[in-house]
Amino acid sequence: MSPFARTPDHLQGRVRSVAALLELSATMVIPAVAGWMVNSGHNTPSYLLGAVLALVGIIVVCVNPGARRLGPTRMWREDATENSLST
Repeated sequence: MSPFARTPDHLQGRVRSVAALLELSATMVIPAVAGWMVNSGHNTPSYLLGAVLALVGIIVVCVNPGARRLGPTRMWREDATENSLST
């Protein structure tokens, strides 16, 4: 189930902001680390690190049942009601 389905309506914006901050932090740090590794002559380890991180990301999405059945936003309230998590 989506964290948005369990979050009260008045906190939806805050949850979205936290998720965006985490996503943007990763997208800022990862290219900086990769650039540093390539610039310092560690080409092969940087490619290996990128491949491992991509594989970990794919595995996390595939293993997480909530990510596979997230569904459209119009269904979130119904899912929350169905699972007795609505407020």
